[in-house]
Amino acid sequence: MDIHAHVAHLLSPLIGRHRDEVRHEVDDFVEEMVMPRLLEGGISRLAEHGEAGHRTLIISASMHHLVGPIASRLTADGALATHPAFDDNGCFTGATTGIVTFREGKLAALDAWLASADRNHRMPQTLWGYSDSHNDLPLLERVDHPHATQPDAPLRALAESRGWPVVDWRLSRQLA
Repeated sequence: MDIHAHVAHLLSPLIGRHRDEVRHEVDDFVEEMVMPRLLEGGISRLAEHGEAGHRTLIISASMHHLVGPIASRLTADGALATHPAFDDNGCFTGATTGIVTFREGKLAALDAWLASADRNHRMPQTLWGYSDSHNDLPLLERVDHPHATQPDAPLRALAESRGWPVVDWRLSRQLA
């Protein structure tokens, strides 16, 4: 996949629209369409990490104007996602700014976040990671505790060969 072409396609309907207008639509979309589809096992696991005092992040290849509100709604500590660019009037330009959080970009975003956490003396001692896609292999290889969740076939095979937990949050139990 050409992530830059994909992102340009995703952003094209938003070009010229003001961020506040889109924010209200995204908030409604998250509440009506996204939240009911999230898997209870994943929501519970995120809450368990929060209750244990772990800092939690949602890291996604999706756009930040969508992922940020989802992370906030789930009470995660933050979201790492691709940021859209805005013009001087606060309107979407159709471009991105910063790190495109796809494959190695997720790892780059995490490393930048960790560097900031270290500078602020808030560096986590242990990193946990959860993914359903082989595209997240660089990220899963970076964390201390990788988990494959409803994994695609390549990630399932890799997780099983490496002895990583394979979890199906639709069932809310560990499979392997």
